[in-house]
Amino acid sequence: MWRFRGRAGFVRYISVLLLTHTILAVVIVPMILVTLRRAWLERFDRMDYCTVDAAAWFYGECKPAVIVYLMLYQVYTAQNR
Repeated sequence: MWRFRGRAGFVRYISVLLLTHTILAVVIVPMILVTLRRAWLERFDRMDYCTVDAAAWFYGECKPAVIVYLMLYQVYTAQNR
C-alpha cells in the first residue's frame, strides 16, 4: 500500500491531487492521440468528446504543474534556508 512519508498537514492533501495527476496523465495520452488522428483525417463529426479531452488535460496537467513548482521551489527550499 502507498504511504505518504512527508510532512503532515496540507502537503498530504496535495499529494492526493498529484496522484490523480499521474493517473490522468496515463489516460489522457491515448485520448489525445485519437483526437489528433481524427483531426488529421478530417473526421470532425466524430470529435464530440474533445471537450472531455480538454477538461481532463487542464485538470490533469496544468494545475498540478503549478503545485509541483510551488512545492519544489517555494515550500521545501524555504524550510532549508
